[in-house]
Amino acid sequence: MGEESALTATQWIGLVHVRSSGPADSLGKGRKGGYTHALGLAASADEFLDRVQAALGNWGLLAIEFEDVAPLAQYAGEGRISEEMWGLARLLSAEAPVQFDILDTYREHDA
Repeated sequence: MGEESALTATQWIGLVHVRSSGPADSLGKGRKGGYTHALGLAASADEFLDRVQAALGNWGLLAIEFEDVAPLAQYAGEGRISEEMWGLARLLSAEAPVQFDILDTYREHDA
């Protein structure tokens, strides 16, 4: 994270849908896609999306859609944060600016 981003970083959260960007079975045998909540430190929503995409790329995954991207404080204000999500949020740091919940996979793409 750049020095300016580190000074203005906000905790962000969003649901991300993924597909493999490499071998067909990188998500598991017969699995076509998946979804997970991503949490991250970023100065803006766009920076958050870029950081999540880069982190997924390290695992051979590609984000195909993001939903409900918002500051974590907004989710918290709406009572939408589980204890597990709070635990992941506490792990965020300049060295680990992105965290993921459990990745749920499925066999077929939505039409």
